[in-house]
Amino acid sequence: MSDETMIASDKQTLAQRLAEGRLPIAEALRYAMQLAECLGKLHDAGKAHGAVTPSNLVLVAGGVELLPAPEGSSGAITPYTAPEVVQGRAADARSDVFGFGAILFEMITGRRAFEGDSRITLAANLQETPAPASGSPTVDRLVGPCLNKNPEARSQRMQKIMMELKLLSVAMRRSDAGAPVAPRRDAAADTAAIRAELQQIEARMEARLRDQETSVAEMHRSANAADAAAVQAEMQQIEARMGARLRDQETSVTEMLRSASAADGAVRAEMQQMEARMEARQRSQETSTSEINRLANEGLSSLKLLVAAMQSELAANHQQAMERTGGALDEAATEAIFARVDRGFEVLNARIAGIERTVEEIRRHSAQFENNIAADLVDLEQNVKTQGTSIESARTAMSQTDDLVERVVEALESLQTAVLDQAEAGDRSSLAVN
Repeated sequence: MSDETMIASDKQTLAQRLAEGRLPIAEALRYAMQLAECLGKLHDAGKAHGAVTPSNLVLVAGGVELLPAPEGSSGAITPYTAPEVVQGRAADARSDVFGFGAILFEMITGRRAFEGDSRITLAANLQETPAPASGSPTVDRLVGPCLNKNPEARSQRMQKIMMELKLLSVAMRRSDAGAPVAPRRDAAADTAAIRAELQQIEARMEARLRDQETSVAEMHRSANAADAAAVQAEMQQIEARMGARLRDQETSVTEMLRSASAADGAVRAEMQQMEARMEARQRSQETSTSEINRLANEGLSSLKLLVAAMQSELAANHQQAMERTGGALDEAATEAIFARVDRGFEVLNARIAGIERTVEEIRRHSAQFENNIAADLVDLEQNVKTQGTSIESARTAMSQTDDLVERVVEALESLQTAVLDQAEAGDRSSLAVN
């Protein structure tokens, strides 16, 4: 189904109404004014319709209503498509003006401005064929600029088109609804009178604007000297204030840097002291470890000697007992041997218990040393973080000072440039007056 015959809901479209013939002048101008107002609001909002055709205009009570552009209509070529859209460019407000002009031409004349037996022929006519004449110079003055092939030369604003529509309504007011399009002589005279009055209004506005510009130029000339002196004095005051602020800022930053340096020295001294304490503790730990190893070695040596002595003594006692008894041990000799063995093991157990106590004491000492080292490391890390924060604050202050200096210099340069430009403008105005 084509755009020209598409029906919106159960309402009649302007395309269906145009199929019955041209519209009366009053009705056509009323529809055109309503369409222009709708497009003007749409364009003022920064939007474009992109498919202004009679099939997208629905007849309602007292006028027409513009429907939204249907989906997929951006690539369609209709007798109301602007030439630049046919060439592949995106539709904009100017292409809507072209569609408006084609619809107005068809409503008034009863025939389309551009036609073609095929899509190719229609596209060629839209791009190459000049806009046809309607038979009425008044209508052509309105429709012609809307149908210009060049979008830059086309009517740009719907507000101007609405004004032209009002002029056309005045010219057509006394025309018969069924008579030919051409207006009578008195209507043309009314239009000419209105245009002459508009030209007079424009001339008066231009004269007032020139008088206003002359007054403003005179005020600028008279105020140039005073303004230049006032601006120069203000610049000097600004420079003095900014110089004082910069000196205060530099003093603050210097003080912060001194504080940071002092804090840095204190942290370094404390770190050196902690390193010395840690080295001393490490040496003490090494000494304790050496002592543990020595005691352990001595304990093992003593145990070995004790065990060897016990083995020798047992062997000797056993040999003596065997010699006394002729090879057979009596009960008393056996008990004596076991008693001596028990005493030997008691001594051995005592020495082992002593070694265990010594090892436990060394373990406690090592644990305490590790705890002290961990606490010292935490303190050192905290001090390093504090020092880093102080140094970072000093760096931030210096960066802010640099940024402030740059902004002040830029502001002074801009102010000086403005004063020079104003002085040069005053000189040029004085030369022009002379």
